[in-house]
Amino acid sequence: LEAMDRQSTDRIQPDEEEMNRRLLAAARFMRFSANFSLNTTRKVLEVAGGMNGFQTVDASTAADIGGNKASFFFFMVYQIEADEALVLEFDLPPARYWGLSLGNVWFGGLDYSYHQSSLNAHQAVLDRDGKFRAVIAMTDPGVPNWIDPVDTPLGIVLMRVYHGQGTPAGTAKKVPLARAREHMPPDTATVTPEQRHAILERRKRASLRRYGF
Repeated sequence: LEAMDRQSTDRIQPDEEEMNRRLLAAARFMRFSANFSLNTTRKVLEVAGGMNGFQTVDASTAADIGGNKASFFFFMVYQIEADEALVLEFDLPPARYWGLSLGNVWFGGLDYSYHQSSLNAHQAVLDRDGKFRAVIAMTDPGVPNWIDPVDTPLGIVLMRVYHGQGTPAGTAKKVPLARAREHMPPDTATVTPEQRHAILERRKRASLRRYGF
């Protein structure tokens, strides 16, 4: 990193007082982050009745969550084994934007440049009935809306809906991975390994362009 706005008289090494202030600020941030993650996860599990169930939050009427008041959130703590899958189904009213992403239990995002760990309204494939169905699985089940947990069997699902015209609804069902397609519409397309590779290549290039690569 280069300090582009440094003046010739500016100090590069902070003195003891400034370093102490920065260390204390870093410690406060770590405590806040840990407490936020633990408390939010605990609340989601309590409201949803355990793992693999959604807690829904209408931010337009909730004054204490610090979210965008034009949004609606689905939170879920997911847990799957290598031979399991979570089939998600969302009945989404018209909205300006929506997106689903996975994270770890500390609310850190999973890699989204090289893995399809998220999908938004422009990337997802909707079914004929207008619903969004997706499969979270450790290995590719060959469906268009595969959500890759990137070797993270325990984590967070976050669905955001912005400026939606109505109240969305979402469900999750844990099934054997080998039978995941049985819980999707019969006309769900099959994505081949070659097609998936092409999808991920386009995703990688689009993501890295944001950072000038």
